Amino acid sequence: LIDVLEASPPAINLDDLALAAGGTIGLTTQDRFLLASLLKGISSFVADNSDFVATLADWFANKQQPGAPENRLDVEPARLDFIRLLSCEASIGITGKAQDVMWGHGRVFRGAHVVTQIRPVFRKEISVPPDNAVLVHDLRIDYREGQIESSCLVTLDSGRIRELIQVLERALKKEETLRNSATFNVLGTSS
Repeated sequence: LIDVLEASPPAINLDDLALAAGGTIGLTTQDRFLLASLLKGISSFVADNSDFVATLADWFANKQQPGAPENRLDVEPARLDFIRLLSCEASIGITGKAQDVMWGHGRVFRGAHVVTQIRPVFRKEISVPPDNAVLVHDLRIDYREGQIESSCLVTLDSGRIRELIQVLERALKKEETLRNSATFNVLGTSS
């Protein structure tokens, strides 16, 4: 796992990093989510301050183990692995900071779903079957604000959907322009 994390490029969030790294080493989906939790827990410790990482690893290694000296575990391999894990600044550290940047913007998109309905338009006399109907698209947007998952519902007609598509296509064109002109690695999906 540590070899994979050391070789992994940074991601836009720690969940994506855990899913990618976990997939590389064959972790189950449940174990990938556990890995994501672990990465979230240690990402704040992963820093370019190697003295702190070494001090923390030494503290864990030197913790008094109960029992006779001959029954104590050799903690040196674990201490070295711990130092390697907490030194994965290029993947865990940068990804943790990227996630903080994304989450610092308030409501971060998590997913969306559309329910389309035909809604009849009745006349004043409701006993007369309707001759007209409206197509309604309810767009549910799931988002995260800090640690809280929420959603909102927006009702659209086909004209508003086309407007939304144009706005999103414009955003993708802007992203493409920025990616092509960037002198730095832009994190996140591009395709």
